[in-house]
Amino acid sequence: MLWSGNPAAAQQYFTIPDPAFRDYLDRNYPFLLNAQKQLIIATANSYTGTISCMDLGIKDLSGLEYFRSILQINCSKNPVEKFPSLNGLQGLTHLWAEECALTECPDISQLKNLQVFDVKSNNLSVLPNLSGLTSLKYFDCSINNISVMPDLSGLINLESFYCYRNNIGTISPVMNSPNLKIFDCSFNNLKSIPDLSKNINLVEINLGMNSITELPSLENLNNLERLYLYNNSLTKLPLLPSGNKLTLINAASNKLTSIPDISSRTALTVAAFDHNQISFSDIIPQVAHPSFASVFIFNPQDTINNFKNVNVSAGSDVEISVQRDAQISSNSYYWKKEGIFFDTTSFNSTLLKSAQKNQEGNYIAEVVNSTPGLEGLRLIFRTVSLKVSECGAISTSYSYNIVSNSCAEGATISIDNINSSPQSGPFKYQLVSKGVKSLWHTTAQIDELKPGLYDLIIQDKSSCLTELKNYILIPNAEDCDNVITPNGDGMGDYYSIQATGKIKIYDKSLKVIQEFTGPGIWDGTDFRGEIVPIGLYIIVINGKDKINILVLN
Repeated sequence: MLWSGNPAAAQQYFTIPDPAFRDYLDRNYPFLLNAQKQLIIATANSYTGTISCMDLGIKDLSGLEYFRSILQINCSKNPVEKFPSLNGLQGLTHLWAEECALTECPDISQLKNLQVFDVKSNNLSVLPNLSGLTSLKYFDCSINNISVMPDLSGLINLESFYCYRNNIGTISPVMNSPNLKIFDCSFNNLKSIPDLSKNINLVEINLGMNSITELPSLENLNNLERLYLYNNSLTKLPLLPSGNKLTLINAASNKLTSIPDISSRTALTVAAFDHNQISFSDIIPQVAHPSFASVFIFNPQDTINNFKNVNVSAGSDVEISVQRDAQISSNSYYWKKEGIFFDTTSFNSTLLKSAQKNQEGNYIAEVVNSTPGLEGLRLIFRTVSLKVSECGAISTSYSYNIVSNSCAEGATISIDNINSSPQSGPFKYQLVSKGVKSLWHTTAQIDELKPGLYDLIIQDKSSCLTELKNYILIPNAEDCDNVITPNGDGMGDYYSIQATGKIKIYDKSLKVIQEFTGPGIWDGTDFRGEIVPIGLYIIVINGKDKINILVLN
């Protein structure tokens, strides 16, 4: 069994541990085994043929490492649990290990003659170093659990690359592979891909079922014939090859809102753009393609646009628009509310006059076009989600301006009712300070306001109310001393701070007695809500700007 001499070459025989692998060798290559069914190492070293042991129930391929001159190995469809290192098999050109049970790949980083490496349909999560495989032409690691793809830049002779149905997030560049023809990374987690512009011999790119939002230009790939981009998040197509070899584009189920005119690409046999958000502006030019009806797929398109929330008061006029295809004169628009038809127009908007409560709901436009060839295509545009309020005070937006402000006369403000309808007015206004309500003001201008923070209550002609809490902030007039008298008489009870940021109040011993976020007011109280003693206090804004203020009773 053993012989004296060089220890490295001492072993003459190897016992094959897997009975199924041993029986395969005994049946097909009996000259490789001795009488005890052991592998004759010297004979295995010199064997230059092929090992093809598919679907034999082999779990352990130990012994393959001695076949140093072998050319091809096909061990697919075996529940292989163990794979020896194959780096010593320097003549190996083909390795197939599909549908095995591999959780770990053998080290093949030194196999510079390897041309085919196929480990599809295993349980791999990590791939070995591939950078030394300079002769590799065909690589397939599809249907595994791989999340990170190793460096591919050394695969200078790669022709076919398959990694579909994995969990891969990024792919390294393959620009050093000028002979690359197939690039299939479908069914992964890709959000982008490397620049492929140097791979000018590409024939097929398959990126379907990923999360790609943008693609690099494909303009230089004039040999490209098939481009699969379906089920991604593309909002626009990449620049397409300038040549005319493209026979298939599948960009269905993306977020495309437009496509270029590709009607001159006469080699096309399939151009799928269904389940996007493409309107007739981009569809009509494609009709010029000589085989438009059999080549292009646009139906159905996903519902176009998002509903725009529109709040109006009862009696207001509301214009509803699809916001697309305004320049197209051959469209007809069928308007519906909650699926019920109510109007037809030849332009992209309709007017609801004097909207009432019963007209609330979601409005869509179904659009058809009279261009020959587009008779069966109907696009659905979301328009508005309409709310109609019978209270004008609630449906109106508000703003205010400080017209003037002096220490002696107080401040004067002007309230603006934005988007109010004539049917809602006249409005009344009431200010609330520390729970005390003012009288109702019948004009939008209110004067004699002291510094402080006020709630604003608005009432429309139907007595509907809306209340805006802490809405109006009146600052201290520039001609006033920095003095407050927080005694509740409504005169000088607050100090107004309009600055944005962290506000801290310190007493004369530099102890923090109050803090809040500006803009806001200080009402002369401490953390406990109690009125502070008479004295000098310091307001510090964002740790740097300081204001001295005197508190009096």
